[in-house]
Order: sequence, then structure tokens, then C-alpha cells
Amino acid sequence: MLSGPALAQPDSAQAATLDASWLSAGQFKGSREPTSDERPTGQGYGRFLTDAEGRYYFRTIKPVSYTLGGQFRAPHIHVAVSKAGRRIMATQAMVKGHPDNEGDLIVERIGDPALLETIMVEYRPLRGSTLGELTAEFDIVLGRTARELEDGSLGGIGPPG
Repeated sequence: MLSGPALAQPDSAQAATLDASWLSAGQFKGSREPTSDERPTGQGYGRFLTDAEGRYYFRTIKPVSYTLGGQFRAPHIHVAVSKAGRRIMATQAMVKGHPDNEGDLIVERIGDPALLETIMVEYRPLRGSTLGELTAEFDIVLGRTARELEDGSLGGIGPPG
């Protein structure tokens, strides 16, 4: 389960829409059929409304690493936040401590360790789960969490551009 607040500013609760996509087990659904060496194992997508305090949660499986179009990506979940039908920011939730992070193109582009830490998400065993489920908290805060820039890279702490 991935959960946390999606806030316009630290300590400001407002309802918003959260879109998320990730790659996991199953067949990849993309704009073209990838070759066998770049085939991720599946794609998921969800749209979630936050509650009045700006919190969201959804159940998924942990994302996996993949290579697509010759670009290697460590496990991550794409997240976009919208308010009143307008996208206000997009970011990515990376798996904290994953060994593949070292070769990930987004991780390599972020030079500031403090900025990188804003997108690292720790997965922990879900207490009481008999299925080996994990839980993770990802706090998305405008002005604090690294966001996607116009060129598709991550950076730019601050209000959306």
C-alpha cells in the first residue's frame, strides 16, 4: 500500500486528485511492443481522490526495474497531483535503498542529496499481514518534493512551473 499526504504547502490540507502509474507483474501495455530485452513485466494505473486532509492511499504491488527504449529505470511509481482538473505537479516515488537506484537515469540527474531524498520511499512489512504485504508512505508537498520539469527530468523544488 502506498499512502501519504498530497499537500499544496507544508501543513496545508486540501483535497486533490492523485494519478499514479507503475510497472509490475503482467504484460506491458505501451505505445509499441518492446523487444524481449526491454519488456517490463506489466503496467498499472490508478486515479485516487484525496480526503479532506489531503491524504491518499492505494493498494498496489511493489514496482520493478526495467529497460525501455534503451533507458534503464530502477523501480518507481509515477505520481501526478491535480486540483480542479488542472495538473499542479508530477513526480516519481523511488524505492529507497534499492540497488538499481545507482544506475537510474533520474537518480543520476539529481545532484542534490536532499532533493533526491524527497522522492525516496521506504517499503516496510505491513503489520499483521499474513501475505507478506508491504506498506510505504510518500509525502507529496509542493515546494518540498522534487517535481518533474518541462524536459522530463526531476528537480526544481518550488511551485509548479
